Amino acid sequence: MFEELKKIFGIGQEATEVQDVLFDNEQLSIAALLVHAMIADGETSDVEVKMLQEILIEKFDLEGGQVDMLIEAAKQKEQESIDLFSFTRNLKASLNKQERLKLVEDLWQIVLADGIIDEFEDNIIWRLADLLSISREERIALKLKVKAEHEARSGS
Repeated sequence: MFEELKKIFGIGQEATEVQDVLFDNEQLSIAALLVHAMIADGETSDVEVKMLQEILIEKFDLEGGQVDMLIEAAKQKEQESIDLFSFTRNLKASLNKQERLKLVEDLWQIVLADGIIDEFEDNIIWRLADLLSISREERIALKLKVKAEHEARSGS
């Protein structure tokens, strides 16, 4: 019983456990997949972090401090996870097709934020899209759309 009271009042909880209470499973899963795409090439640029923040703020109507907490919780979840299936299984069940397409588009936004698509990043999005039941054609169409938008913004 003492342990239950400690949980209710947050005594002795790790920061990520407190953050888990603030964000639902869907938010954490989406953020963890976006973080996974961001770090897939082994480098994290400021522009990728900024894109991640913008996507999460827009998607979940968060404020600055909240988005930073979500990113930290997502990083922790991503590091603890042994596979991507645990995230995509829940999202495939909770998101409709349009929302899953938007998630794949957001993944491309993260990957293309630095202007470079690394083979690891491309492979990660291929695997995630497949796990989310997004077809090859849809995945490629989203990649081309985001790439064209990125080129138009950057003047490349």
